[in-house]
Amino acid sequence: MVQASSYEHFFTWMVAPTTTKSFDSLIHPTIELLGEEVRVLVEQTTAVDPQRLGDFAGRVSGGELMQINEALRAILELE
Repeated sequence: MVQASSYEHFFTWMVAPTTTKSFDSLIHPTIELLGEEVRVLVEQTTAVDPQRLGDFAGRVSGGELMQINEALRAILELE
């Protein structure tokens, strides 16, 4: 989920898929998930019903969150 946890009561959540197959770049920041390095595909962020999601996989570190935020700002052209 790439939205603030204070909004987790919403009917949809903003999520970004992860992969091990993509290249590392500004818009594909690398995070550790379940002991494996994966890339967050922020350009594929979408709204989903939380009931469609699988088991909770963990939380990102502060540094990882900063990288995801930077990638979201870049892809959405936010300043």
